[in-house]
Amino acid sequence: MFKKTKNMLSSVSAKLSNGSQGGFTLIEVLASLVILSIILVTFFVFFNQALLFSGKNEDKLVAYNLARKTLNIVEENYADLTGSELTISCESYPTHYRDDLKLALYETTCYYKENNRYYFPEITITKQSFDNFTSPVLYLVHVKIYSSDNLVERELLSETFGYVRGGV
Repeated sequence: MFKKTKNMLSSVSAKLSNGSQGGFTLIEVLASLVILSIILVTFFVFFNQALLFSGKNEDKLVAYNLARKTLNIVEENYADLTGSELTISCESYPTHYRDDLKLALYETTCYYKENNRYYFPEITITKQSFDNFTSPVLYLVHVKIYSSDNLVERELLSETFGYVRGGV
């Protein structure tokens, strides 16, 4: 046993005296760092895209729920309509906004605020005309939810349709 240990020590000292060491070369270290960085960058790009798509899907889902909520409010509160067309948007605030719609919106504004983002509803109510069907009068309700109130920069996030039975 002692002889084996002595032989191992002599072989290690012989390798050290020849300058042969068992470490990594600079090329090996640099190559491993390059490979590792390529893998990490690929993962970061993938997760960044996933986060971006998740945020967009969240906006669309919230907008869809707000559009359904707005349509429900309009169906309940705008049944006494007369006339042929009515557009409810930020330009007509608060003229055509009824109390329940004002309460659903953020404070005393013309938009919804959800998850620290703003959603701008636009409601178009159009009288439907049927030649052989006169009563009851139906109004088509078209609810759109936009990302901005600026006509140039806004993006349509969601829209829905419904009908309201109106007056004459």
